[in-house]
Amino acid sequence: MMQLLMEYWHAICRRMARVCATVIASFALAVCLLLSYSPDAASAALGVPPVFTAPIQVAGLTETWTISGWQGSGSNHISSATVTFPAGFVIPATPTVTVTANALVCTVARATRTNQSVAIEIVGGCDTGPAAPYTNPVGRQLITIAGVTNPVAAGTMAATGFTLRTSADTETSASARVVIWGVAITPTVCNASGGLSRGEVTFVATGDGTAANTGSATSAPLLITVSSGWFRLTPQFVGGALGVIDNAATTTTSAQAVVSAGVVTGSSLVVSVGRSSPGVVTATLQVSPMTGGTPVVLGSSEVTFTGEGVCVPPPAPAPVAGTFSGGTIAPAGISLVTFTGTLAQLSTAGTTSKVVSVTAVTGGRLLTFVVGAPDFANADFAAVFPSGFSGALVIVKV
Repeated sequence: MMQLLMEYWHAICRRMARVCATVIASFALAVCLLLSYSPDAASAALGVPPVFTAPIQVAGLTETWTISGWQGSGSNHISSATVTFPAGFVIPATPTVTVTANALVCTVARATRTNQSVAIEIVGGCDTGPAAPYTNPVGRQLITIAGVTNPVAAGTMAATGFTLRTSADTETSASARVVIWGVAITPTVCNASGGLSRGEVTFVATGDGTAANTGSATSAPLLITVSSGWFRLTPQFVGGALGVIDNAATTTTSAQAVVSAGVVTGSSLVVSVGRSSPGVVTATLQVSPMTGGTPVVLGSSEVTFTGEGVCVPPPAPAPVAGTFSGGTIAPAGISLVTFTGTLAQLSTAGTTSKVVSVTAVTGGRLLTFVVGAPDFANADFAAVFPSGFSGALVIVKV
């Protein structure tokens, strides 16, 4: 009997030992997990969101982009950061990257690109919180990424496409949208002054807004050239803040310009050229990266001279079907314009322009088309102009 009791007791002890071992193992695992927990684990969005800027921010140019002004959600040491650009930007596979935190340069072990993101591995202490003890500086944290090519199309890009994430902070969007600007060219205008004929080519900044570019200081990356002839007048910037001509670097056939900080859409650069004999002058505007590299041609336009160096106006562009042209429709009253298109297109264009009626002259008679009226009301007009118009002069009433 005693032997049976001893065997039963030993069995209970063995079971308790197994249970205790499991509890101890679980406790040990929990302790290990706790000790291995990294304070770098993402917890909250950045305390101050990042600002994405480049020196010029013109379409198609390869530049160094700076992600600045951001601040961590707390006083955290970060071991990694990920910067993401929206589609359209081209990022090198192994970009050159720098990281600065609280004015101290952090050591970057490696930077690699995956799709539109750059993953950055950081070695050693890199604290992204506010500087001790009580200040809260903005602009002391920044990342630079070299060799990024801007989208080829100008326009405004949403802030949500530009993000920054660190090992201690969740992904945070840029604080403002990003404007990539480009250049459009208006038709050549011929002018004469003091017996000299000249052709004016106007380059207009596009992009739908004001770029947050940082400017180009004195490097004058914009280059204006003419293939022959000479500048009648030194290239002039008109309106906005596209740039400033570097007069010291201007010759008879080339001029350099400084890009302003904050390029404004709609600002213009006017190039006035001349030639003393028949021929064609090509005016070209190009831009080079701030750090050197391949320039990008923003646009070029030809100016034709004939006779004794007289500028020849370019042919007027063919009118677009279904639109009013050749003048401006006043907000009230009557206006004289031209129209090309069918009667159906005339009705649509009239409605869009808030036109009440369109009157045309034929054989000494005035015939009126009432916009939006039923077909029978415009039957006489349709009988005379069954195919509509091709650049015809019309009177519109608003």
